[in-house]
Amino acid sequence: MRQPRRSLGTGKSLSFVGPLTKQQPINMWKQIQHFISLTADLLQIGGFFGLTPAAIITLVCAVAGWGSSIPVFYLSVGSILVFAASLYLTQELIVRIGAISLAEGARVAYEQLRGTLWASAAERLRVDSTPEGILDYIATGITLEIPVFGKYPPSTKLERVKDRELKSGSIEGGASILQLRDQHHSLITELTIRKSDLRKVIRQMKKEGQEPAR
Repeated sequence: MRQPRRSLGTGKSLSFVGPLTKQQPINMWKQIQHFISLTADLLQIGGFFGLTPAAIITLVCAVAGWGSSIPVFYLSVGSILVFAASLYLTQELIVRIGAISLAEGARVAYEQLRGTLWASAAERLRVDSTPEGILDYIATGITLEIPVFGKYPPSTKLERVKDRELKSGSIEGGASILQLRDQHHSLITELTIRKSDLRKVIRQMKKEGQEPAR
């Protein structure tokens, strides 16, 4: 309860606030429960368990907002907007973060595989006699082991390339395109792989391609 105002003799009054009542903590706890319930519903509806990065961004913003004493209504609306934005960014950027072009990945792999059977086979068996042929050969081996992403013109969206397309198509242009064997001779461009996957497949190729001891 508020205590009476006391005059300080300056024509002004100063109010002193007494201790919290029992009802105030109860109301605050109800607000917290309501907020947690709204946040849980939001995260579940938005795909919390399927899109962890987006969910984490939303949850962090929600907690930060609560700590700043933002009203629950505005906090809920803001969380929805943040989640929508993070969902969009997650879908568009998840592949690009920590990614490398297949052509660059093939070059890195070839440099690390020099002196192994993989590098020797690429130099001897390449279809194209130019250095790009070596990259095509190495990239083909890489794509058989890890996920590959690319664009299907005229689409500008980076999508995962289907396994059957990788197996039936051919890597060309220095590992820059995938030539499909359909009636339209379609191309998949801007081939991309994850750096973490590249490291794993290079280790595997090194083990497989060890030159036999003489």
